Amino acid sequence: MRKNAQIYYFGTYGFPVGYAQIERQKLISKGLMAQGCDVTIISRYGIHADTSDAEILSTGNYEGIKFKYATGSPYRPQSFLKRNWQKIVGGINEFRMIRAKKRNGGLDYIILSTNYFYNIFIYRIFSKLTGVPLLLDTVEHWTSFSDSKDKNWFIRWDNKMYDNQSFNYVDKVLCISDFLMSHTEKLAPEKPKLKVPAMVDFSKFKAIKSIDEKYLLYCGHAAYWEVLFFILEAFEKIDNKDYFLYLVSHGNPEDMKRVKDRIAASPKKDRIKIFSKLPYSDLVDLYMSSKALLIPLRNSAQDIARFPHKTGEYTASSKVIVSTNIGELKNYFSDKENALLAKDYDVDQYAESLAYVVNNPDKAAEIGIRGHLVGKKEFDHLSLGKKIFDFMNA
Repeated sequence: MRKNAQIYYFGTYGFPVGYAQIERQKLISKGLMAQGCDVTIISRYGIHADTSDAEILSTGNYEGIKFKYATGSPYRPQSFLKRNWQKIVGGINEFRMIRAKKRNGGLDYIILSTNYFYNIFIYRIFSKLTGVPLLLDTVEHWTSFSDSKDKNWFIRWDNKMYDNQSFNYVDKVLCISDFLMSHTEKLAPEKPKLKVPAMVDFSKFKAIKSIDEKYLLYCGHAAYWEVLFFILEAFEKIDNKDYFLYLVSHGNPEDMKRVKDRIAASPKKDRIKIFSKLPYSDLVDLYMSSKALLIPLRNSAQDIARFPHKTGEYTASSKVIVSTNIGELKNYFSDKENALLAKDYDVDQYAESLAYVVNNPDKAAEIGIRGHLVGKKEFDHLSLGKKIFDFMNA
Protein backbone atom coordinates (compact mmCIF):
# COMPACT_ATOMS: atom_id res chain seq x y z
CA MET A 1 0.00 0.00 0.00
CA ARG A 2 1.45 3.36 -1.03
CA LYS A 3 2.43 5.98 1.53
CA ASN A 4 -0.33 8.38 0.43
CA ALA A 5 -2.92 5.60 0.40
CA GLN A 6 -6.54 6.50 -0.37
CA ILE A 7 -8.88 4.99 2.22
CA TYR A 8 -12.66 5.01 2.60
CA TYR A 9 -13.74 4.35 6.18
CA PHE A 10 -17.38 3.28 6.34
CA GLY A 11 -19.16 3.78 9.64
CA THR A 12 -22.85 2.98 9.56
CA TYR A 13 -23.59 4.78 12.84
CA GLY A 14 -23.37 8.23 11.29
CA PHE A 15 -20.67 10.87 11.74
CA PRO A 16 -19.60 12.90 13.70
CA VAL A 17 -21.89 11.68 16.54
CA GLY A 18 -19.79 11.12 19.67
CA TYR A 19 -20.38 7.43 20.40
CA ALA A 20 -17.34 5.41 21.52
CA GLN A 21 -17.31 3.58 18.19
CA ILE A 22 -17.26 6.89 16.33
CA GLU A 23 -14.43 8.15 18.51
CA ARG A 24 -12.50 5.00 17.62
CA GLN A 25 -13.14 5.65 13.91
CA LYS A 26 -11.80 9.16 14.28
CA LEU A 27 -8.67 8.02 16.12
CA ILE A 28 -7.89 5.24 13.65
CA SER A 29 -8.36 7.76 10.85
CA LYS A 30 -6.07 10.32 12.50
CA GLY A 31 -3.46 7.65 13.16
CA LEU A 32 -3.47 6.63 9.50
CA MET A 33 -3.46 10.24 8.34
CA ALA A 34 -0.29 10.78 10.40
CA GLN A 35 1.25 8.07 8.21
CA GLY A 36 0.37 10.04 5.08
CA CYS A 37 -2.93 8.33 4.21
CA ASP A 38 -5.91 10.22 2.76
CA VAL A 39 -8.92 9.03 4.79
CA THR A 40 -12.59 9.87 4.26
CA ILE A 41 -15.24 8.67 6.72
CA ILE A 42 -18.48 7.84 4.92
CA SER A 43 -21.89 7.27 6.52
CA ARG A 44 -24.56 5.56 4.47
CA TYR A 45 -27.43 7.69 5.74
CA GLY A 46 -28.17 10.52 8.14
CA ILE A 47 -29.17 9.92 11.76
CA HIS A 48 -29.51 13.51 13.05
CA ALA A 49 -32.89 15.01 13.92
CA ASP A 50 -33.85 17.83 11.55
CA THR A 51 -34.20 20.64 14.08
CA SER A 52 -33.54 24.36 14.14
CA ASP A 53 -30.15 23.86 15.81
CA ALA A 54 -26.85 24.59 14.08
CA GLU A 55 -26.73 23.22 10.54
CA ILE A 56 -24.98 19.88 10.07
CA LEU A 57 -23.11 19.54 6.80
CA SER A 58 -23.48 16.48 4.57
CA THR A 59 -19.88 16.82 3.37
CA GLY A 60 -17.05 18.50 5.19
CA ASN A 61 -14.07 18.29 7.48
CA TYR A 62 -14.35 17.45 11.18
CA GLU A 63 -11.26 17.64 13.41
CA GLY A 64 -9.15 17.42 10.28
CA ILE A 65 -10.94 14.33 8.91
CA LYS A 66 -12.94 14.43 5.70
CA PHE A 67 -16.48 13.03 5.99
CA LYS A 68 -19.46 12.52 3.74
CA TYR A 69 -23.06 11.29 4.04
CA ALA A 70 -23.72 9.04 1.06
CA THR A 71 -27.37 10.14 0.71
CA GLY A 72 -26.36 13.80 0.58
CA SER A 73 -28.22 14.55 3.82
CA PRO A 74 -27.15 14.12 7.46
CA TYR A 75 -30.78 14.12 8.64
CA ARG A 76 -33.03 11.19 9.47
CA PRO A 77 -36.45 11.34 7.77
CA GLN A 78 -39.48 10.96 10.03
CA SER A 79 -41.29 8.78 7.51
CA PHE A 80 -40.62 5.01 7.74
CA LEU A 81 -40.68 4.65 3.96
CA LYS A 82 -38.34 7.60 3.43
CA ARG A 83 -35.90 6.29 6.03
CA ASN A 84 -35.63 2.90 4.39
CA TRP A 85 -35.48 4.38 0.91
CA GLN A 86 -32.62 6.58 2.16
CA LYS A 87 -30.71 3.45 3.25
CA ILE A 88 -31.08 1.92 -0.22
CA VAL A 89 -30.02 5.13 -1.94
CA GLY A 90 -27.09 5.48 0.46
CA GLY A 91 -25.88 1.95 -0.29
CA ILE A 92 -26.08 2.50 -4.05
CA ASN A 93 -24.21 5.79 -3.74
CA GLU A 94 -21.51 4.18 -1.61
CA PHE A 95 -20.85 1.60 -4.32
CA ARG A 96 -20.70 4.34 -6.93
CA MET A 97 -18.22 6.27 -4.79
CA ILE A 98 -15.98 3.23 -4.34
CA ARG A 99 -16.06 2.42 -8.05
CA ALA A 100 -15.41 6.04 -9.09
CA LYS A 101 -12.54 6.43 -6.63
CA LYS A 102 -10.99 3.17 -7.79
CA ARG A 103 -11.14 4.27 -11.43
CA ASN A 104 -10.01 7.86 -10.89
CA GLY A 105 -6.70 7.74 -9.10
CA GLY A 106 -7.20 4.62 -7.05
CA LEU A 107 -8.70 3.44 -3.77
CA ASP A 108 -6.33 1.35 -1.65
CA TYR A 109 -8.50 0.13 1.21
CA ILE A 110 -12.00 -0.04 2.63
CA ILE A 111 -12.22 0.00 6.43
CA LEU A 112 -15.51 -1.01 8.01
CA SER A 113 -16.90 -0.37 11.48
CA THR A 114 -20.36 -1.86 11.93
CA ASN A 115 -22.51 -3.74 14.44
CA TYR A 116 -24.32 -5.79 11.80
CA PHE A 117 -23.30 -8.78 9.72
CA TYR A 118 -25.54 -7.82 6.81
CA ASN A 119 -23.40 -4.70 6.37
CA ILE A 120 -20.27 -6.84 6.22
CA PHE A 121 -21.92 -8.94 3.51
CA ILE A 122 -22.85 -5.81 1.51
CA TYR A 123 -19.35 -4.31 1.71
CA ARG A 124 -17.83 -7.66 0.77
CA ILE A 125 -19.79 -7.49 -2.48
CA PHE A 126 -18.53 -3.92 -3.02
CA SER A 127 -14.99 -5.10 -2.27
CA LYS A 128 -15.15 -8.03 -4.69
CA LEU A 129 -16.72 -6.03 -7.52
CA THR A 130 -14.10 -3.26 -7.29
CA GLY A 131 -11.04 -5.25 -6.20
CA VAL A 132 -10.49 -3.08 -3.10
CA PRO A 133 -9.44 -5.02 0.05
CA LEU A 134 -11.74 -4.87 3.08
CA LEU A 135 -10.58 -4.44 6.70
CA LEU A 136 -13.03 -4.99 9.58
CA ASP A 137 -12.64 -3.36 13.00
CA THR A 138 -14.46 -5.57 15.53
CA VAL A 139 -15.06 -4.43 19.11
CA GLU A 140 -17.84 -6.62 20.55
CA HIS A 141 -18.99 -10.23 20.91
CA TRP A 142 -22.66 -9.68 20.19
CA THR A 143 -24.17 -13.03 21.19
CA SER A 144 -22.78 -12.62 24.72
CA PHE A 145 -24.97 -9.57 25.44
CA SER A 146 -27.37 -10.17 28.33
CA ASP A 147 -30.35 -8.89 26.32
CA SER A 148 -29.74 -11.22 23.35
CA LYS A 149 -32.87 -13.27 24.08
CA ASP A 150 -35.02 -10.14 23.98
CA LYS A 151 -34.01 -9.22 20.42
CA ASN A 152 -36.13 -10.11 17.40
CA TRP A 153 -35.25 -13.16 15.33
CA PHE A 154 -33.44 -11.21 12.62
CA ILE A 155 -31.13 -9.39 15.07
CA ARG A 156 -30.41 -12.67 16.89
CA TRP A 157 -29.53 -14.29 13.55
CA ASP A 158 -27.43 -11.31 12.52
CA ASN A 159 -25.55 -11.30 15.86
CA LYS A 160 -24.80 -15.00 15.49
CA MET A 161 -23.57 -14.55 11.93
CA TYR A 162 -21.43 -11.57 12.96
CA ASP A 163 -19.71 -13.54 15.73
CA ASN A 164 -19.24 -16.73 13.73
CA GLN A 165 -18.94 -15.76 10.05
CA SER A 166 -17.85 -12.12 9.66
CA PHE A 167 -14.13 -12.95 9.50
CA ASN A 168 -14.69 -15.05 6.39
CA TYR A 169 -16.06 -12.05 4.49
CA VAL A 170 -13.16 -9.65 4.98
CA ASP A 171 -9.47 -9.60 4.09
CA LYS A 172 -8.04 -8.50 7.44
CA VAL A 173 -9.36 -7.96 10.97
CA LEU A 174 -8.65 -5.52 13.78
CA CYS A 175 -9.66 -6.87 17.22
CA ILE A 176 -10.00 -4.77 20.34
CA SER A 177 -9.27 -7.56 22.84
CA ASP A 178 -7.45 -10.86 23.40
CA PHE A 179 -10.85 -12.55 23.55
CA LEU A 180 -11.72 -11.42 20.01
CA MET A 181 -8.21 -12.25 18.78
CA SER A 182 -8.60 -15.82 20.09
CA HIS A 183 -12.14 -16.03 18.73
CA THR A 184 -10.99 -14.96 15.27
CA GLU A 185 -8.02 -17.33 15.40
CA LYS A 186 -10.32 -20.24 16.27
CA LEU A 187 -12.82 -19.57 13.48
CA ALA A 188 -10.46 -18.22 10.78
CA PRO A 189 -6.85 -19.14 11.67
CA GLU A 190 -5.58 -18.08 8.24
CA LYS A 191 -7.02 -14.58 8.51
CA PRO A 192 -4.50 -11.77 9.22
CA LYS A 193 -5.44 -10.05 12.47
CA LEU A 194 -4.09 -7.29 14.69
CA LYS A 195 -5.00 -6.34 18.24
CA VAL A 196 -5.80 -2.62 18.57
CA PRO A 197 -6.90 -1.77 22.13
CA ALA A 198 -8.57 1.40 23.38
CA MET A 199 -7.18 4.51 21.66
CA VAL A 200 -6.81 8.09 22.83
CA ASP A 201 -5.60 11.45 21.56
CA PHE A 202 -3.57 12.72 24.51
CA SER A 203 -3.37 16.24 23.10
CA LYS A 204 -7.05 16.84 23.98
CA PHE A 205 -6.62 16.31 27.68
CA LYS A 206 -5.75 19.70 29.04
CA ALA A 207 -8.10 21.08 31.67
CA ILE A 208 -9.80 24.35 30.78
CA LYS A 209 -11.36 24.88 34.18
CA SER A 210 -11.16 23.16 37.54
CA ILE A 211 -14.18 21.87 39.44
CA ASP A 212 -13.71 22.62 43.13
CA GLU A 213 -15.29 19.47 44.59
CA LYS A 214 -13.99 16.11 45.70
CA TYR A 215 -15.71 13.59 43.50
CA LEU A 216 -15.48 10.14 41.92
CA LEU A 217 -16.60 9.98 38.29
CA TYR A 218 -18.30 7.31 36.22
CA CYS A 219 -19.23 7.65 32.54
CA GLY A 220 -21.49 5.09 30.90
CA HIS A 221 -24.65 4.58 28.89
CA ALA A 222 -27.86 4.21 30.90
CA ALA A 223 -28.41 0.83 29.21
CA TYR A 224 -25.68 -0.38 31.59
CA TRP A 225 -27.96 0.48 34.49
CA GLU A 226 -26.92 -2.67 36.37
CA VAL A 227 -23.34 -1.36 36.46
CA LEU A 228 -24.59 2.06 37.55
CA PHE A 229 -26.53 0.40 40.39
CA PHE A 230 -23.37 -1.54 41.35
CA ILE A 231 -21.39 1.72 41.58
CA LEU A 232 -24.14 3.42 43.59
CA GLU A 233 -24.22 0.56 46.07
CA ALA A 234 -20.43 0.61 46.45
CA PHE A 235 -20.42 4.39 46.92
CA GLU A 236 -23.10 4.09 49.61
CA LYS A 237 -20.81 1.78 51.60
CA ILE A 238 -18.04 4.40 51.90
CA ASP A 239 -17.91 6.02 55.32
CA ASN A 240 -17.15 9.53 54.10
CA LYS A 241 -19.27 12.65 53.81
CA ASP A 242 -16.85 14.83 51.82
CA TYR A 243 -16.87 13.06 48.47
CA PHE A 244 -19.45 13.28 45.71
CA LEU A 245 -20.27 10.72 43.03
CA TYR A 246 -20.62 12.21 39.55
CA LEU A 247 -22.39 10.14 36.90
CA VAL A 248 -22.26 11.07 33.21
CA SER A 249 -24.93 9.06 31.44
CA HIS A 250 -27.46 9.19 28.64
CA GLY A 251 -29.86 6.76 27.02
CA ASN A 252 -33.49 6.10 26.30
CA PRO A 253 -36.08 7.64 28.67
CA GLU A 254 -36.94 4.29 30.29
CA ASP A 255 -33.33 3.54 31.25
CA MET A 256 -32.69 7.11 32.40
CA LYS A 257 -35.79 7.03 34.61
CA ARG A 258 -34.61 3.76 36.16
CA VAL A 259 -31.25 5.32 37.01
CA LYS A 260 -32.74 8.56 38.37
CA ASP A 261 -35.24 6.65 40.50
CA ARG A 262 -32.39 4.60 42.00
CA ILE A 263 -30.45 7.79 42.79
CA ALA A 264 -33.54 9.34 44.39
CA ALA A 265 -33.80 6.30 46.67
CA SER A 266 -30.16 6.46 47.74
CA PRO A 267 -29.28 7.48 51.31
CA LYS A 268 -26.50 9.53 49.71
CA LYS A 269 -28.69 11.15 47.07
CA ASP A 270 -27.49 14.62 48.12
CA ARG A 271 -23.91 13.57 47.27
CA ILE A 272 -24.75 12.23 43.80
CA LYS A 273 -24.94 14.33 40.64
CA ILE A 274 -25.90 13.13 37.16
CA PHE A 275 -24.97 14.83 33.88
CA SER A 276 -26.17 14.17 30.33
CA LYS A 277 -25.25 15.38 26.85
CA LEU A 278 -22.15 17.26 27.95
CA PRO A 279 -19.93 18.97 25.38
CA TYR A 280 -16.71 16.99 25.05
CA SER A 281 -14.64 19.83 26.51
CA ASP A 282 -16.80 19.82 29.66
CA LEU A 283 -16.40 16.05 29.94
CA VAL A 284 -12.61 16.44 29.75
CA ASP A 285 -12.81 19.05 32.52
CA LEU A 286 -14.67 16.55 34.69
CA TYR A 287 -12.00 13.93 34.01
CA MET A 288 -9.17 16.29 34.84
CA SER A 289 -10.68 17.52 38.13
CA SER A 290 -11.83 14.14 39.45
CA LYS A 291 -10.17 12.18 42.24
CA ALA A 292 -10.83 8.82 40.57
CA LEU A 293 -12.43 7.46 37.38
CA LEU A 294 -14.65 4.41 37.74
CA ILE A 295 -15.12 1.63 35.22
CA PRO A 296 -15.95 -1.75 36.82
CA LEU A 297 -15.97 -4.71 34.43
CA ARG A 298 -18.19 -7.72 34.98
CA ASN A 299 -16.97 -11.31 34.79
CA SER A 300 -18.99 -11.96 31.62
CA ALA A 301 -18.11 -12.77 28.03
CA GLN A 302 -19.55 -9.40 27.03
CA ASP A 303 -17.13 -7.41 29.23
CA ILE A 304 -14.17 -9.73 28.65
CA ALA A 305 -14.56 -9.34 24.87
CA ARG A 306 -14.74 -5.55 24.84
CA PHE A 307 -12.33 -2.82 25.83
CA PRO A 308 -14.15 0.31 27.05
CA HIS A 309 -13.10 3.37 25.05
CA LYS A 310 -13.19 5.40 28.26
CA THR A 311 -10.18 3.48 29.58
CA GLY A 312 -7.84 5.27 27.20
CA GLU A 313 -9.38 8.63 28.01
CA TYR A 314 -9.12 7.90 31.72
CA THR A 315 -5.36 7.26 31.46
CA ALA A 316 -4.94 10.53 29.55
CA SER A 317 -6.34 12.43 32.55
CA SER A 318 -3.66 11.01 34.90
CA LYS A 319 -6.38 10.20 37.43
CA VAL A 320 -6.51 6.81 39.12
CA ILE A 321 -8.70 4.21 37.40
CA VAL A 322 -10.86 2.08 39.69
CA SER A 323 -11.94 -1.15 38.01
CA THR A 324 -11.91 -4.92 38.44
CA ASN A 325 -9.21 -7.46 37.63
CA ILE A 326 -11.22 -8.79 34.68
CA GLY A 327 -10.87 -8.75 30.92
CA GLU A 328 -8.48 -6.47 29.08
CA LEU A 329 -7.66 -4.20 32.01
CA LYS A 330 -5.74 -6.93 33.80
CA ASN A 331 -3.47 -7.18 30.74
CA TYR A 332 -2.28 -3.60 31.25
CA PHE A 333 -2.84 -2.69 34.90
CA SER A 334 -2.00 -4.05 38.35
CA ASP A 335 -3.74 -3.25 41.61
CA LYS A 336 -2.18 -0.38 43.54
CA GLU A 337 0.60 -0.13 40.94
CA ASN A 338 -1.02 1.80 38.07
CA ALA A 339 -4.74 1.34 38.86
CA LEU A 340 -7.02 0.11 41.62
CA LEU A 341 -8.46 -3.28 40.66
CA ALA A 342 -10.92 -5.16 42.82
CA LYS A 343 -10.23 -8.89 42.56
CA ASP A 344 -13.81 -9.70 41.55
CA TYR A 345 -16.96 -7.89 40.45
CA ASP A 346 -18.09 -7.66 44.06
CA VAL A 347 -19.71 -4.63 45.69
CA ASP A 348 -17.77 -4.93 48.97
CA GLN A 349 -14.44 -5.32 47.21
CA TYR A 350 -15.17 -2.41 44.89
CA ALA A 351 -16.22 -0.26 47.86
CA GLU A 352 -12.83 -1.01 49.44
CA SER A 353 -11.11 0.31 46.29
CA LEU A 354 -13.21 3.49 46.43
CA ALA A 355 -12.41 3.87 50.12
CA TYR A 356 -8.69 3.61 49.27
CA VAL A 357 -9.03 6.70 47.07
CA VAL A 358 -10.86 8.61 49.79
CA ASN A 359 -8.49 7.61 52.59
CA ASN A 360 -5.22 7.75 50.62
CA PRO A 361 -5.57 10.66 48.18
CA ASP A 362 -1.82 11.18 47.69
CA LYS A 363 -1.14 7.51 46.96
CA ALA A 364 -4.17 7.38 44.63
CA ALA A 365 -2.81 10.39 42.72
CA GLU A 366 0.58 8.67 42.30
CA ILE A 367 -1.14 5.53 40.99
CA GLY A 368 -3.02 7.69 38.47
CA ILE A 369 0.24 9.19 37.18
CA ARG A 370 1.69 5.70 36.65
CA GLY A 371 -1.54 4.73 34.85
CA HIS A 372 -1.00 7.70 32.54
CA LEU A 373 2.40 6.25 31.56
CA VAL A 374 0.69 2.95 30.67
CA GLY A 375 -1.75 4.85 28.46
CA LYS A 376 1.00 6.76 26.67
CA LYS A 377 2.80 3.51 25.93
CA GLU A 378 -0.18 1.35 24.95
CA PHE A 379 -3.12 3.52 23.79
CA ASP A 380 -1.67 6.51 21.93
CA HIS A 381 -3.54 6.83 18.61
CA LEU A 382 -0.45 7.88 16.68
CA SER A 383 1.67 4.85 17.59
CA LEU A 384 -1.30 2.55 17.06
CA GLY A 385 -1.98 4.26 13.72
CA LYS A 386 1.52 3.26 12.58
CA LYS A 387 0.89 -0.35 13.63
CA ILE A 388 -2.37 -0.39 11.66
CA PHE A 389 -0.65 1.12 8.61
CA ASP A 390 2.11 -1.49 8.74
CA PHE A 391 -0.49 -4.25 9.18
CA MET A 392 -2.47 -3.08 6.16
CA ASN A 393 0.78 -2.98 4.17
CA ALA A 394 1.89 -6.48 5.12
